[in-house]
Order: sequence, then C-alpha cells, then structure tokens
Amino acid sequence: MHIELDDELCEANGICQKHAPTIFEVTDTDELIIRHEAYSEALRAEVEMAIRMCPRQALSLKP
Repeated sequence: MHIELDDELCEANGICQKHAPTIFEVTDTDELIIRHEAYSEALRAEVEMAIRMCPRQALSLKP
C-alpha cells in the first residue's frame, strides 16, 4: 500500500502531520510533503489515523 495525495483538496492544515509526523510534513510555505509514500507495517496505524482525520479527505491508500 502507498499513500496518495489529492493536491486540489489538501489545505495543508497539519492534521496528518500531527498523527503521523514521520510520514507527513507541512512546509513553511503551507505545502504538504509525503516523506515516504510506502511505509512500514509498524507505522500503519498512524498512517490510517492521519488519513481518517483529514478534514478534506485529500489522502488515500492505494495498492
């Protein structure tokens, strides 16, 4: 599974970074960066929570 971002929906509000800071980063210019599109099983719960908590549903998981 890997993470996909819909740039048009993303507000870069940092909620995903709060839940999975090793995966997501919001830059000083309010741009969301996905540090690792593929992630380890150990981070799965964090990534899934970050995706669920996104208020704009800009993140998703793809096989």
